[in-house]
Amino acid sequence: MEMLFGLPAHPLIIHFPIVAIPAFALAVLLWVAKPWANTSASLGLAVFGVVTAVSTILAASSGEAFSELLSSGESINRHRELGETLRLIVILQAVAVISSVVIAANGKFGKTHSLARAFRVLSGIASVLAVIWVIRVGHEGASQTWGFLS
Repeated sequence: MEMLFGLPAHPLIIHFPIVAIPAFALAVLLWVAKPWANTSASLGLAVFGVVTAVSTILAASSGEAFSELLSSGESINRHRELGETLRLIVILQAVAVISSVVIAANGKFGKTHSLARAFRVLSGIASVLAVIWVIRVGHEGASQTWGFLS
């Protein structure tokens, strides 16, 4: 997706994941610290993870299309690499949350099952990495866009 409303799509699309990734990470970290007994709340967290992952995939895809319009350079390649890593981290984060929620919701295992706990821990680690990476990606992109002011 290159254009949206006659403008490059990437700068428009990135705003949702910029907010969603840290918000999802915070919710996941709270959930890791004290798993919610309410299954519908955990299901809501899993849905939030899917929405966040899809928005991150869209942002990365629009960035790839946008980079083709720009002259390729080291900083653009660095931003692209960081964005690709962020996309993988957020997908891992969402999959880990979904896996833990599904295992915990299964009456046979329950939320205290060691596999559910392992996926919760993995989702917590991925959440910390996601926040670090969204800052790195955003800083690199902002430096490219607004670096001429310094």
